[in-house]
Amino acid sequence: MSNSEGGLAGAAMLAGLGTGALANADEAVSVFVQRERVFEPDRRRHEIYREKVVQFRNLYPALSGILKSM
Repeated sequence: MSNSEGGLAGAAMLAGLGTGALANADEAVSVFVQRERVFEPDRRRHEIYREKVVQFRNLYPALSGILKSM
């Protein structure tokens, strides 16, 4: 079963653990979690992000007064 409702699944796992219906967290994960795909870091995007963070940190002091007044 594919589940896009992570919060609901988490609540169900906790309820199962709390009531004793599930023995432990490993069992809860095995019942509720099915990995359909794995996300791997993208080095190119990470480098772009790092450049943008540097730009933001350089701009923020100059813009902070304007941003606070908005």
